Amino acid sequence: MNDRTAMLMLRAMVYAARADGHIDAAEQGRILKLVEQLFPGKDMTAVMNGLMAEPINPDVLVREICAPEQGEDIYRLSCFIVDVDHFMEKSYLEALASALHITPERKGALELEAVQAKQKLIAG
Repeated sequence: MNDRTAMLMLRAMVYAARADGHIDAAEQGRILKLVEQLFPGKDMTAVMNGLMAEPINPDVLVREICAPEQGEDIYRLSCFIVDVDHFMEKSYLEALASALHITPERKGALELEAVQAKQKLIAG
C-alpha cells in the first residue's frame, strides 16, 4: 500500500471517529491498532494532531478516491471505526455514503461487513 492510500485511510478513520465531536476509547484503540499496521515504526503524532484540527469533510475523502471499490473500502473502514451511538455519526456516514454514490443496498452490506469485522476483532 502506498503512503497516499494509507493517509486516505487514516483521514477516513479520524473523520468518522470525530463525527460526534470526540473520539472515544474504543475508536481510539481501533485507530491506533490500524495506524501501527499502516505506518509501521513511524511516529504519527504530528499527522494525527493535524487531522484532529481539520474540518470534517467527506468531499475531501472523495477527491482522493481512485475507484468505486476504494470508496467502498473507505466507507466500510469508517463504519468499522465508529460505534454508531450518536446521530452525528449516523449523519456523517450517510453523507459519506452519498458523496461516494453508494446505493442503500450496498451501504447496508458494507455496514454488516464492518460489524462482523468489529466482532472478529473483539473476539480475537
